[in-house]
Amino acid sequence: MPPVAHPSGAQPPQLPAHLLPRHVAVIMDGNGRWAMARNQPRTAGHEAGQLALRDVVYGGEQRTSNFLPRQSTYAELVLLDALWPDIDRTHLWQVIDAYPRRDRRFGGTQTSLAAPPRQ
Repeated sequence: MPPVAHPSGAQPPQLPAHLLPRHVAVIMDGNGRWAMARNQPRTAGHEAGQLALRDVVYGGEQRTSNFLPRQSTYAELVLLDALWPDIDRTHLWQVIDAYPRRDRRFGGTQTSLAAPPRQ
């Protein structure tokens, strides 16, 4: 069964399969700050965060929240200026659409990639 259409009519990006990320990890954070900014109890932020999770599995915080350093070595981190309850699937689609345009060097630098291989 296909997902329910987004209320705005927005559609996911149409990218070839080889350009899509193979794995997307989610760090949900910001529920408490979201509630505080709206003069609501912290639990209201958690409830709103759960609703956002049903729409998209993606978050936007600027720290790794228990994400192990070894796991982040070659991770493509995306930091959005939004708290988790305000995130929806259109944010995920924007990130996926931008993914193929990133300069992914897998630990190398521009210089090392341009240099001829050592003999």
